[in-house]
Amino acid sequence: NMKNNKWYTGIIALIFFLSFIQSDANTLTLTPTGGYFFNETFPVVNGSVLVKGGGFYGGIISYQTNQGIDVELQVNSRVSSILVQKENAQNSELSLRTTWALIDACYTFDLDAPASPFINIGMGLVHLQPERGDFNAENRFALNIGAGIKYEITDRIGLRLSTQFMSTMNQSTSFENQNGDALYTVNKMAYVNQFGFRGGVYFKIIE
Repeated sequence: NMKNNKWYTGIIALIFFLSFIQSDANTLTLTPTGGYFFNETFPVVNGSVLVKGGGFYGGIISYQTNQGIDVELQVNSRVSSILVQKENAQNSELSLRTTWALIDACYTFDLDAPASPFINIGMGLVHLQPERGDFNAENRFALNIGAGIKYEITDRIGLRLSTQFMSTMNQSTSFENQNGDALYTVNKMAYVNQFGFRGGVYFKIIE
């Protein structure tokens, strides 16, 4: 059932995340977040594709191990669109519901101050669900890199602000319709690279 496919990304990522949780984890943190991705353009056969920017929302669950590294699961969603621009052809636009689930390793630099910088890197899956029912949904592999700052307000509440770079692997043919025709084609393996920022308030649930 195509409607159930949007849950696959989160379920698979959650399984991987639970496998990383260690018995000596000493802190569990929840962070509802919101953010924004900027426009991104990449080349395709006989043209280009514009991935329109926009806001997204989601959350992060973090487990801090005794080694000082957070193992994080982040799940996010947004509604966006892609604009396919081809030579000697009319432009085509497709609206998408994009959901991504990533497993990150996050290292926070302890400066013995309220504000602490951090870096994170990880990977996961992206589920692309066209708003039009005549196009197939797709799952893609993604890499994620970020850096930011955490500001402690109290012992259990603080702010988290960061930049985010996500690179999603493109397929040779993308978004086939019921006739088997692809919306666009790439000559070789291509990546959609998106840059943005995000922020939220974190809550330490277990410490």
